[in-house]
Amino acid sequence: MKNVFTLSFSLACAYFFSGYLSNFLFAVNGYAVASWPPAGIALASFLLWRRRAYAGIFAGAAFVNLIHLDNAADILNWQVLLQAIAVSCAVFFQAWLGAFLIIRVIKVPLNLSSLRLSIQSLVIGGPLCCVIAAGVGTSLLFFNNIISPPAALSTFITWWIGDSIGVLVFTPLVLAIFNYSQLRHRLQVILPALLIYAIISVSFYGAASVKKQKDIQKQEDKVLMAQSAINQKLDEVAAHLSLLGAFLASSDQVILDEFNHFTSKQLSYNEEILALNWVPMITANSINEPAQWDKSVVIKQRMANGQWQPALFSNTYYPIKYIYPIKNMQDLLGFDLNSDLHIRDALNKAKILNELVLSEPFKLAPADEELSVLFISPVFGAPDIEGDFKGFVIALVSLAKLSEALSFDSGNEVAIGFTDINKADNKQALYSVEHDSMTLLKDYQLLIGH
Repeated sequence: MKNVFTLSFSLACAYFFSGYLSNFLFAVNGYAVASWPPAGIALASFLLWRRRAYAGIFAGAAFVNLIHLDNAADILNWQVLLQAIAVSCAVFFQAWLGAFLIIRVIKVPLNLSSLRLSIQSLVIGGPLCCVIAAGVGTSLLFFNNIISPPAALSTFITWWIGDSIGVLVFTPLVLAIFNYSQLRHRLQVILPALLIYAIISVSFYGAASVKKQKDIQKQEDKVLMAQSAINQKLDEVAAHLSLLGAFLASSDQVILDEFNHFTSKQLSYNEEILALNWVPMITANSINEPAQWDKSVVIKQRMANGQWQPALFSNTYYPIKYIYPIKNMQDLLGFDLNSDLHIRDALNKAKILNELVLSEPFKLAPADEELSVLFISPVFGAPDIEGDFKGFVIALVSLAKLSEALSFDSGNEVAIGFTDINKADNKQALYSVEHDSMTLLKDYQLLIGH
């Protein structure tokens, strides 16, 4: 009994430490290794000690599969624990089946003195049986969304090759240590095996380093493309506002049909712009002039509960006169943006600076979950900007649709989120993307107008 415990403990340590070091030095994406010595140790152990090796090999495999946990508490997660046990079972069965076929089909344990029998045994125990652990492990990683579909095939191939090389190199090595009584005979097998393993490991490490650098460069290229796409989209929004502002500034009176016709062409290819608005400046003196404002539309403000009420008296109103498209936004007609404290600040800043300004994020309707942002651009009719201010052209932009459009441009490989950082002590997530395998590539500040 004591000998069985010592053997099991020794095998578990040999499996674990050889696996840990291989993962630490040569892992590809943390889940597959180009040369996996534990696979050879497991097969040799079953050939040498049969059932007495079962407990040690399974325990070593279980511990190796648990070192991928982010923290110790993850072992309490039944799904994580079940995955580790399933891979350990696959590793165990792979070695058991290899030993069974070598003994039952070849009829003798791995015979290092016969080249033909050695090759037959190693092919059965290596490339043939090693598809088991690679297939089960890769499938579990894929179905649990740990690896992406494009990475599944490369993970399987690397895993299979790693286990196969582990069997081809380390099974003869372990057998030579325990089978040959003379040191000279042991060294004839051990030294070439270790040399082959060293060459494979160094070659793989070099190739993996080159691949890692290429992957980093690809990621950086994707980030630069995403940044360029963001800037391009925002420039498009600013350009639309500039064109619409010039159109409204050049005419004393733009009717609704003209506004709709002009803006419909602008929005043909910009889904992130939910609507374009014309917000004229209406004074208390001009509110009764038909040319300035249609009295059938009530100038109103939103109460705290989200309901509408007529706007309180003011010397200056900034009501929404035209909206395109009007669908689902009829309630916003007549909304005095000057009555909203946060939007008012953005309006005043845009007018004073004569620049594009963004409003604070807000919900278009109280029941909305999605935040929107107003891109506000002032409209002046004459070079004397103080004396001929007409109002504002405003784009209602959905950051969710903007992010989706940019993600589509990047082949859905890069997800983009936005955070309002104007208030350093109260940063607000405007739009975030939930993704199981999302990793932050870059975090940078984006300057939009003022």
